Amino acid sequence: MAFIDDDEIPTEAWLAELIKSQIATQADVVCGPVLPKFDSPPPGWVLEAQFFERKRHPDNTRITWLDSRTGNVLFSREVVDLAGGGFDERFSASGAEDALFFYRAERRGASIYWADQACVYEYIPDSRVSLKWFARRAYKGGQNWVRIRAESNRYIWLPMALRGLGTLIAAAIVFVPVLLVSRAHASRLAVRMAGDVGKMTAWKASTQVHGSYACRHYTG
Repeated sequence: MAFIDDDEIPTEAWLAELIKSQIATQADVVCGPVLPKFDSPPPGWVLEAQFFERKRHPDNTRITWLDSRTGNVLFSREVVDLAGGGFDERFSASGAEDALFFYRAERRGASIYWADQACVYEYIPDSRVSLKWFARRAYKGGQNWVRIRAESNRYIWLPMALRGLGTLIAAAIVFVPVLLVSRAHASRLAVRMAGDVGKMTAWKASTQVHGSYACRHYTG
């Protein structure tokens, strides 16, 4: 099965490159790059801060679930079973259901590889090119980072909250001096602080109800 998001456009060789990498590596999951396609040229500080730049790897490199996403992926039917049958609807409102999917699959033995030439382009509307949007995404990302790891350690909530608090305080201390030097660096620091707040409040997100699903510890 191959996936891209509904706001993405694949390159001509996209699917062939995914299949080529799968054959070469015998991977259960193959992921590729998602490149930004802006609606209009973004401000210089956004480009300098690299908010839309995602990590890339050489072809056929084995990666982890941290670099996996359904925005550009090929995987076998067996991976669905390894991941517990599909996407967890408790994450439907917060996002990261794909990260949890690949986290579960990898923990149960799925191998994940990278196809660097299997590119897709993601449409970026102007509404996403703002510090508020970046911070909101980082906040949810911080919460989800902890919630996913709670799958294997249900006692992680307090240590992660304390860790988030510590890094938040450290970032706040240097924020003004950094702002005086570089708007881009200060923006990255502000987004990191939002992620730290997310880690501190992950326990709250874990008890919220989305539809008929309560976000409690997943037991399989």
